[in-house]
Amino acid sequence: MSGITVSTAGLFNSAVASFRAGQNELSALQRQLASGRIAEDLSAVPDQAPRLLDLDAAIATRRTYVEAIDRTRPRAQGTMLALERMAFLAADLGRAAMVAGDDGSADPAAVGARASAALQEIEVQLNLRIGGRALFAGNRPGLATVARLADLPVPPPERPPFRAAAPDLPAYDAAAPGADANAWQPDSLRIDDGESAAYGAVAVDPGIQDLVMGLRRLQTAVKDRDNFALHAETARELLARAQSGIRLAQNSVAIGQARMEAARERHLTAIAVGQRQRDETLRADPAELGARIAQLQVQLQASYATVARLRELSLANFVR
Repeated sequence: MSGITVSTAGLFNSAVASFRAGQNELSALQRQLASGRIAEDLSAVPDQAPRLLDLDAAIATRRTYVEAIDRTRPRAQGTMLALERMAFLAADLGRAAMVAGDDGSADPAAVGARASAALQEIEVQLNLRIGGRALFAGNRPGLATVARLADLPVPPPERPPFRAAAPDLPAYDAAAPGADANAWQPDSLRIDDGESAAYGAVAVDPGIQDLVMGLRRLQTAVKDRDNFALHAETARELLARAQSGIRLAQNSVAIGQARMEAARERHLTAIAVGQRQRDETLRADPAELGARIAQLQVQLQASYATVARLRELSLANFVR
């Protein structure tokens, strides 16, 4: 080494290594001061690593639940809107059936046209898809839910109570005739460990069956005008029952929605608490860091002076 003796080489290298280590420590402290964190990864806090890993895992799990709930919200809301529309149709056509059955003054053709239009709308509602999945198909998301309601026979061949019971399928179901327990299973979502919420409705719901049958009975009244009032009265009773049944389905969906929202808020609160605990564990003390940085800067100045002096030493200077 030019100008440096073998004796001073070791001192010089040691001083340089000490100076570089101090620089690295200073840089790390300055990063901590800027970020407000004592560490960027868990290797710097090995004693806290297990606890922080548990916190991270819990936060990630809760975020997964929140994301699932957020993805499901549009489906639950769409189901509620569709049920609300069907409940309105049941009430509206029920009033039309009542007028027709009471005094016979209603125009049969007009009543039949309204019933046919309502069936077309219900077909659209029951085949709605959100997020690539049918809303009312139950646990059969790949199926078209209902067939063409306009193709159902009039008068309907079904007999009282005009309903299919689980697991049987009503005539309008896309997979009818037959039975399928999955058609009777409303959509549900796992919203927490060990907890699920049913938020869907199914096309085979008794209230919807009554709605479709009530409208078909109104269509029958148009074809059998001699017994128009009798068919209209049967339709009115079915539509009144449909309205009550659909409201029950709405209540069930609303309960599922409320449970999802409560779970979502619970998860968000827990995430915030966990993140705060994590941040507090890794938070740097600005005052302590400032003092340490000032102390280290003094040490580095002294180390730099030492390195400079050793660098200038020659064998002659050392001997003198």
